[in-house]
Amino acid sequence: MLVKVGVAVFPSSGKTPLVPMFNRLDTQISPADRAAAIEKYREEHDDKSPIHVGSTKDPEVVKRMWRAFRDAVPSIATGPSNLVVLDADAKDQGPEKMAALWEENGGLPEGVLASPTKSDGKHFILADPERSFTNKAGALKKNYGTDVRGSGGQIVAPGSLLDDGRSYGTRDDLVRFLRAYVNKTIPEVPEFIRDLIGSQAEHNDDMSPSKERDAINALQDADWEKHENDFDPDVGEYDLEKLRAENAEFRELYDNPSSDCSTNRFLAARHVMREWPDMPAPALSIFFSNWVGAGTYTDEKPKSGEYDDRQIAREWLKNQGLSKPSSGEAFGAVVDEDEPPRNSAVLRSTNIFENFAPAPDVIENLLPAVGLACIYADANVGKTFLAIEMLDRVMRGEKFFGLNTERGDVLLVAGEGQEGLKKRLTALHKMRPLGEGKGIAVSFELPSFDGKPSVAARKLKRLIELSEGQSGQKVHLVVLDNLIGMIGSGDLHTSAATKPVLDSLSELAHELGICIAVIHHENRSGSTAGSFAIRASVDVMLHVVEDKSGLRTVKVDKSRDGTKSLKLQFRLKYVPLGHNKWGNEIGSCVVEPYQGPDMAVTDDEEAPTINQSDRREDRLQAVLDVFEREGQRQKAADESPSAASRRIELQSGEIGKAVNARRVADGLDELRRSTVQGYILEAVKSGSLDVGGTKARPLYRLA
Repeated sequence: MLVKVGVAVFPSSGKTPLVPMFNRLDTQISPADRAAAIEKYREEHDDKSPIHVGSTKDPEVVKRMWRAFRDAVPSIATGPSNLVVLDADAKDQGPEKMAALWEENGGLPEGVLASPTKSDGKHFILADPERSFTNKAGALKKNYGTDVRGSGGQIVAPGSLLDDGRSYGTRDDLVRFLRAYVNKTIPEVPEFIRDLIGSQAEHNDDMSPSKERDAINALQDADWEKHENDFDPDVGEYDLEKLRAENAEFRELYDNPSSDCSTNRFLAARHVMREWPDMPAPALSIFFSNWVGAGTYTDEKPKSGEYDDRQIAREWLKNQGLSKPSSGEAFGAVVDEDEPPRNSAVLRSTNIFENFAPAPDVIENLLPAVGLACIYADANVGKTFLAIEMLDRVMRGEKFFGLNTERGDVLLVAGEGQEGLKKRLTALHKMRPLGEGKGIAVSFELPSFDGKPSVAARKLKRLIELSEGQSGQKVHLVVLDNLIGMIGSGDLHTSAATKPVLDSLSELAHELGICIAVIHHENRSGSTAGSFAIRASVDVMLHVVEDKSGLRTVKVDKSRDGTKSLKLQFRLKYVPLGHNKWGNEIGSCVVEPYQGPDMAVTDDEEAPTINQSDRREDRLQAVLDVFEREGQRQKAADESPSAASRRIELQSGEIGKAVNARRVADGLDELRRSTVQGYILEAVKSGSLDVGGTKARPLYRLA
């Protein structure tokens, strides 16, 4: 309905846009800008192309975008729609302050649409035919708790419903907006609002989103141990007592803060950063945390009297340049652009050849010695059982499904199902006894990365060091169960929530020289649940699937430097553990490798055929397997099967024929061409396949 009346729309998660350049209309984006946006998107999404670039007013484009993002929230690009929205924030008492402002100026102008937001805020929707407003709010933000969404901005469409049940008003709000937009009855911004937007608050509010993002990242990635004593009177870098003695205004504020924590933070930040203009953002955070006047830090959405990393970043940015510009310390080491490159910056291929050595693995051809892996499967398939088997074999230095392992200490960190996990470990040691004090190191203190990933990474590092102290051995493999538990309240479907977690884990893995494996769930289409950033951030992805007979197959879904052709098969063997107080038997299971012709098979070998499963995920996998088999057939002598598979491009008809040929060989009925095409499109949507070629002749390849 929105595009039919000329509103520019795009899909979002309710918070994060799902297409690049959402704030520009697709028909007004130059070919060069479009190409640059696609290239940047592919870099950030594991070489996957965006479904579209820009917002749109084309109904057919909307249909295509929502086929790719079925659960997306309709959002409006305000600039291309010739709208400006006053976004009154509830946590800053914006709706109340705006109500008073309207009342002081004769009431809400006729035709202004006041649409509720998910957090009890208000969107006041006005016309901006000349597109004269940006996202700059001036004194409207400072004095009335209200942001401006103009050119470059976005809002969730009125009447939209989010997954968590919260909404942006009702369908009536949407209908009122559509009628007003069509009939052109939405008024322009009143003069007194224009004056407030054009009037600067007493401090500098002009900060770019990229600078704010950089400051937040600096806070989340900070070495807090380095800054925790910044204001210590004996060893600290900043002498607050001296500042209190010399600055009566600061002393009064510091000793007798008002009840308005937001104003307290602004005034105090101005004092301390005028005194120490090179103070990095983490140091300002420490100052706030030690001062009652700043309020309470939260890693959730701040309420009255609370603040988060965004508020710290904003105060830090507002007070830049009071005396002299920052040295840039808050963002890491300053790079001297005139410094000549090192001699080793350019190598010869012959040097690489002469010094070549294969990258070490902790489990041969499966898990790298250093890196990040993800083990994912549907619920109750056995991913945790598989992880325990990995840990046990590495701890013992025994072969895992016939694959060599690098012996060392191991650690399992779990955040849920403690009693179930205890039974699984008991079953393991009942089947494979060990001496006292030996075994897998286990912790039930799964770090929460929701808020400050670097802090959570340090907690995990301490658990690893504690494990090594107990065993006297270096930890080689760590398993974290599971990703959702570590993200906490973050949105699993956004890279903003998932990427910082996985990046912190990857950095820790490389810092300590270990392999970290994260357990995760699959979605309804059989791919990893959540953002594509999950797939992009890890080195290895192992997918566990189960057929109707209970036979589990481990497939290498992604391997940055290895092969994807390896497959492992196992069943779960029941182990009785005794009886409960009512006399009923209790037990658990252990992994039992499938004793077929080979425990590990590759795609150029025939895997055992036992009661072939024909679930949706099996059919999706059959589509992907076509590329693996064709890659095996076409690969050059010096080419890996994985590389060959990724260069294969096939039409849908070719894929369908290959899928049905394998189904017939497995004793399954052939699928209709339209059915196969549906699974191909589902694979594209899940990020497993990319589509190229032309609209008339699309070509598909592995993502």
